[in-house]
Amino acid sequence: SELGNSRGTTIGNLFSDSGRPVLCIDLLRCYDRILAFVGTTSGDISVWNFPGTVAVKDGNCGLNCLKGVMPHRPIFVFKAHHAGVNDLSVGSSPMSSTPMNFCIYICSVSDDQTISICTLYISVYSSQLCLKRSCLTVLQCASDSPLNSIKLVLDQSTFHQIYVSGHDEQISLFKLVTIEDGQPQIKFVSSSPLGTDGSCLACFHFTKQGMPSRLIAAVGGEGVEILSLDFDIIHAAKVLTEANYLLITAGAGFSADSGLITYEDMPVEYRDFCDPSSLIDEPVKFQQFWIEFSRTYLYTTPHRGYNILDEWCKRTISSLRSNIE
Repeated sequence: SELGNSRGTTIGNLFSDSGRPVLCIDLLRCYDRILAFVGTTSGDISVWNFPGTVAVKDGNCGLNCLKGVMPHRPIFVFKAHHAGVNDLSVGSSPMSSTPMNFCIYICSVSDDQTISICTLYISVYSSQLCLKRSCLTVLQCASDSPLNSIKLVLDQSTFHQIYVSGHDEQISLFKLVTIEDGQPQIKFVSSSPLGTDGSCLACFHFTKQGMPSRLIAAVGGEGVEILSLDFDIIHAAKVLTEANYLLITAGAGFSADSGLITYEDMPVEYRDFCDPSSLIDEPVKFQQFWIEFSRTYLYTTPHRGYNILDEWCKRTISSLRSNIE
């Protein structure tokens, strides 16, 4: 039905599919068509195919002035989540086989803590969009809490990125692995804490000649938080997630960041009591020194680096020492 406001400056059309309330929407221009992707409280996402050419008539250029026949129903509907679709983000990428074939990636998040990606394989025949097939990829338990927002960034120079945020007050980066004519995969790369829950999210890459590329992200919740992340570090995190083996070299300085004294800064007694004969000459002082020394190591909390290495290696760490202590 045609809708217009009291000033008559805009005229549009109201379209309805399932009758469920709409939570999010995204638009994508494909050749001479406009595709609308609509997420509802039922967890469904519908794809609408609109004409993409505007005809100005009598000074009006509202939606009713688009050239072509308006759709009465969506061209594709799929179940993305078991709960409402909180947010969705869409992007398209050409397929290398032929320039007239391309993929559309529909990424979405929900309270069910999953990331859903539906891939549509589209061909263009006589200026008409033809859906050849589709596949759905769902990453379960993508977060410990409901997810509210998502942003897809297709980047051929590095890797395709999916940024999500939610009630866990984190912004997380996932890698979208695309396989031509195959099932896409979603792989976790990294995350960063926020000072607010991520109710909405927007981001872009900032590049300047001679400087590292940076990601600028704005996350809204109880206020707005602006993040600036070095994309070289993000790329390094992506390489680490793809590594089969990781060789770590470390010295005394690694434990020094936890507050422990290194060999060069040890008191004179340390060198004296490293000699076992001191146990015979000064048994009380010898035992008191090493008891206190052991307590220092026992009650010192390791810094975050130890936990990071433990998480990376999934507790399967082999240690090789190059000196005798």
